[in-house]
Amino acid sequence: MKTLIASLIALTLMLSVPLFAWAGSSSDSNTVRPNTPQAARMIATLERAEHLDRLNAASYTGEDSDEGVAYYQKAEQVHALLKKLQSGETVSEDDVRSALDNHDAVRFGG
Repeated sequence: MKTLIASLIALTLMLSVPLFAWAGSSSDSNTVRPNTPQAARMIATLERAEHLDRLNAASYTGEDSDEGVAYYQKAEQVHALLKKLQSGETVSEDDVRSALDNHDAVRFGG
């Protein structure tokens, strides 16, 4: 199960890399502006990541509760970025990268 989860995390991160490469061609390559095709793709990526993080958080209990907490925190971080984009705010690509990085959760034993 943990191998499957780690694979899903890696897949999510791999799918997000092309979004950042494409974003580099814009005039302001450090932000994701709302109501753009880039933002629409980013919202879809963040929605998938939030869903996976919440599933992962729910699957870790007992001895792995630290990992579950880390996934829950990542889901909340992703959710906050989603709300910003959906409400018309600009978000930093660095913030998106950080939200999609589940290294802290995986290091607990994923």
